[in-house]
Amino acid sequence: VGTVITTDVTDATGDYGFAGLLADDYTVRIDTSTLPADTTTQTGDRDATLDDETTITLAGGDDITTADFGYQPLGSIGDTVYSDVDGDGVQDAGEPGLSGVTVELLDAVGTVIATDTTDASGVYGFTGLAAGDYTVRVDASTLPAGVTQTDDRDATLDDETDITLAAGEDIADADFGYEPPVPSSIGDAVWADVDGDGVQEAGERGIPGVTVELLDGTGAVISTDVTDGAGLYSFTGLTAGTYTVRVDTS
Repeated sequence: VGTVITTDVTDATGDYGFAGLLADDYTVRIDTSTLPADTTTQTGDRDATLDDETTITLAGGDDITTADFGYQPLGSIGDTVYSDVDGDGVQDAGEPGLSGVTVELLDAVGTVIATDTTDASGVYGFTGLAAGDYTVRVDASTLPAGVTQTDDRDATLDDETDITLAAGEDIADADFGYEPPVPSSIGDAVWADVDGDGVQEAGERGIPGVTVELLDGTGAVISTDVTDGAGLYSFTGLTAGTYTVRVDTS
């Protein structure tokens, strides 16, 4: 009728046993809440049901010593997404992690089975993993604009890395490095083109006090500058992209 009639706790070698049993039908069941945290779904039992229990018909005088249960240890994959300031493919001292980056875990057939977001230190991780083939992929849309990948575990530099995880293995070197963009600049002069030939020649002076606007690819004004005494203006610290420079003719 499914009533628990006795319990036992496995010893240091994993052995358990129930003695003094009469001929009858019995079920041996594992209390899964007592399994180690680093185990996965069941891999074996006597009746091959893989439901954490096995049913046994005991005849008089039987000693059943094959009522075993197998559980595979779990592993983990993780490390850091970081800013590779010097672009050497190694996270050196002082090179910070990139926070808020989405990292995906894919199974052997390419299905995303888990995601994680890097913390303030750029750290991510996936735990409770069975042995198998995985791909760790960075969602490039969540990276800072303009970065260039310099490092990953399999050296493919394609925002992902393939990993074969053994039972119970902890992979802690699946990192991704990205070099920040080298800042660019745009600028020159607004000048009085006395002869109207489109070339600033000797004696044609710059026009000071002219407002110049910088627009991004969407047409939004993102910065302004005013020409100096020589008619010069400049916009610095720019990432790669399409810009428009416009003179405020007023």
